[in-house]
Amino acid sequence: MKYFLLVLGAFGILFFSQCDFIFKNKKMNTGTINNNATPGGNANGEMPEMKFDEEDHDFGNIEQGEKIDFSFKFTNTGKADLIINNCTASCGCTIPNWPRQPIRAGESSYIEVQFDSNGKQNEITKEVTVSTNCDPAVRKIKFHGFVKVVPKP
Repeated sequence: MKYFLLVLGAFGILFFSQCDFIFKNKKMNTGTINNNATPGGNANGEMPEMKFDEEDHDFGNIEQGEKIDFSFKFTNTGKADLIINNCTASCGCTIPNWPRQPIRAGESSYIEVQFDSNGKQNEITKEVTVSTNCDPAVRKIKFHGFVKVVPKP
């Protein structure tokens, strides 16, 4: 038993001592991202900028139980690649879908949002928080409308 623990301990030390070497030599392919930020965080004026065509969409009146889809169009008006790290909705009835690849300077794309009105009624407002590599890093887009309850016959 002592011999087994000694071998196991030696193996563990050997394995974990190599982790630093393995991870230190892993490099990101910098050719895929055009962002001129320095390691200290200075951007030298070469940052992405996210400009939405519409940041607050009014979907009007819908009947309870309907699902609506809307695409928020945005353009990278900056000088570096725009990366959306995450999009989170204010509740489980809203599902955002965003591009996972960098958006080059001058290009446009969409954040698609699906809202399920099941169980909702009256005036509603929902937000989607968008986390990016822009300044400011966090943006909010939202939609609102009125959910009508239709009595069942």
